[in-house]
Amino acid sequence: MIKTIKKLALLLVLLICMSKTHAQSEKSIEQLQKEADAGNKEALYDLAYRYIDGRGVVKDLTKGFNLMTNAVKKNSIEAQNTLGWLYENGYGTTKDSKKAFYWYQKAADNGFPAGQSNLGNCYQVGRGVEIDYEKAFYWYQKAADNNRMEAQANLGKCYEYGNGAKKDEDKAFYWYKKAADGNYAYGQFRLGLCFENGIGVESDDKMAVYWYLQAANKNLTIAMLNVGICNQYGKGVPVDYTKALYWYQKAADDNDANAQLRLAEMYEEGKGTAIDVHKAFYWYQKAAEGNDPMAQNAFANCYENAIGTSYDVNKSFYWFQKAADNNNKTAQRNLGRCYRYSRGVDGDLEKAFYWYNKGLENNDVYNQSTYEISIYLAECCEKGIGTKMDLQKAVERYYDIGIKYEKYDFKMKANQKIIEMIKNGRIDMNHFETIASYDYLVLLLAAVEAK
Repeated sequence: MIKTIKKLALLLVLLICMSKTHAQSEKSIEQLQKEADAGNKEALYDLAYRYIDGRGVVKDLTKGFNLMTNAVKKNSIEAQNTLGWLYENGYGTTKDSKKAFYWYQKAADNGFPAGQSNLGNCYQVGRGVEIDYEKAFYWYQKAADNNRMEAQANLGKCYEYGNGAKKDEDKAFYWYKKAADGNYAYGQFRLGLCFENGIGVESDDKMAVYWYLQAANKNLTIAMLNVGICNQYGKGVPVDYTKALYWYQKAADDNDANAQLRLAEMYEEGKGTAIDVHKAFYWYQKAAEGNDPMAQNAFANCYENAIGTSYDVNKSFYWFQKAADNNNKTAQRNLGRCYRYSRGVDGDLEKAFYWYNKGLENNDVYNQSTYEISIYLAECCEKGIGTKMDLQKAVERYYDIGIKYEKYDFKMKANQKIIEMIKNGRIDMNHFETIASYDYLVLLLAAVEAK
């Protein structure tokens, strides 16, 4: 998810920067060239964009940059904004974020709405200037008041997250709605999130999917992903795996790693399509190479279990390691298993303990697998396996298992471990002073006496 958001932020920046508010003429290249040679700033601007776009001429970014510079010299405010964009992206010139900021500032100070929006973005992300959310908010507000839709959407985010202004979800919703009503795809997407999560409005899944669909039909990748999710899980629409597959495919083709992962799962499970493990493997690989941690773990499983490919324990270890390094908890536990049982790597009980332990930090998954790992880690502390012997930690781990795992047999097994340690004289009641309630100790003592 984190990567999808970063990708969306980059896309938004490009959309903002490439905004062309100037109504380019349909004059011939010859006519524009003649007027440009005469020093006409509008002709210089239009001709520059022709070379930047490659419209009616061979695309030539350097020539476009030079013509845009000449338009700036003739005091074209639009050219100031566009020159900032050229510097920002290194089109026709060396990439220079400070010069980009300088020209956006010029355009903004001259009252050009696109320049104001772009300047706000510079302050928001620290492009050519130190991050300053208050100044970002100020310029987004100026541009939003001048009906710049991307600025309206960004102003909404400022209010939603309290960046540069006091957090105000009602105002966030207002500005997202303004941008959405202006047919701006990202504004429509953000409005969908408001309806889904009850931000400035009552939750309404039907309205959420409506606005996601509006943005998805404009080819906004993250909106396509969300429409797929809504169709897969029946949020605001009936469950429809075929539609979910369609939208995941579109977003996956746009290189969204989350969509690629979900598409792979659909092919593996046969949802909305026939089971196809080879396509599942293909999309798991695409998402894994896109640095999605969940996909990396799933891709490792493909090699470990020969799903759509041949069995290769070395490659499974490699991808478990990648996912574990990206803080995927399941992969960290899988990596611990690799070190414990020498799967794709030489056995190393210290590393097994380390990765098992990492994989259970802040754990909220309580099943057979995590239970067995928890018991193993407690036993490691009790017996000094892969870590130094520490009976206090062993008791704390066994006690924690008994509290967190609701299944009766899980609790009984954990408590039995503690009872055995007491009976063998390895621990006493002092080990429970800071962790257990009085009632628990009474029951535990009764159990020991009964034994």
